[in-house]
Amino acid sequence: MLIFTAGNTALGVTTPANAPAGLWEVPPEQYCAPRLDVAMPAATPAQIVKALNQRSPRPGLRLRRIDGHRIVIAVVDADYLTQKMGSTGAALYLIGATYSLTSVAGMRTVQYDFEWGDHAEPGVYSRKGILAAFGCSHPPKTPAQ
Repeated sequence: MLIFTAGNTALGVTTPANAPAGLWEVPPEQYCAPRLDVAMPAATPAQIVKALNQRSPRPGLRLRRIDGHRIVIAVVDADYLTQKMGSTGAALYLIGATYSLTSVAGMRTVQYDFEWGDHAEPGVYSRKGILAAFGCSHPPKTPAQ
């Protein structure tokens, strides 16, 4: 069971120290509440990118580099992301990708490089920041909160 805890201001939302890296999904009816879907213990950023691309070949991601605690990502088909997925589709995709990439030990933010469009814009996002960018005013709560 994954529990969200407050306390890391760099991320806004953290997972327990022993939570595995993995693929996160975002339920369409609750896109402000991402959840771990597939655990990938000790995964690297490259392995997460590969798994995300296998799950959703479009728009596709390419790992450019890692700068400290930041993963720099190019969106392969930015037009698909920003123009053809709609606002909800782009939100679901980027929130899930951000949560997946920041589940890797030591990774706090994701920098997305692509041309700005109607439904998404490039930038550097933390977990809290990506939720805020798509209208989520607060992080998900645990059942006990």
